[in-house]
Amino acid sequence: MPGGTVLECAGPWRTSGGWWTNGWDRDEWDVALADRAIYRVHRDRATGQWFVEGVWD
Repeated sequence: MPGGTVLECAGPWRTSGGWWTNGWDRDEWDVALADRAIYRVHRDRATGQWFVEGVWD
């Protein structure tokens, strides 16, 4: 599980789409943590829930 101190971040980028189906509406960030990996995280704007979208190491 990701964790640690945030060393740097970029964002947020507001993205949305898929309006013809269930759709999505979220804010995304790239964050560099103390574990030396960079994560793409997003917050769902409808629910306020946070997710890890991907990781770069």
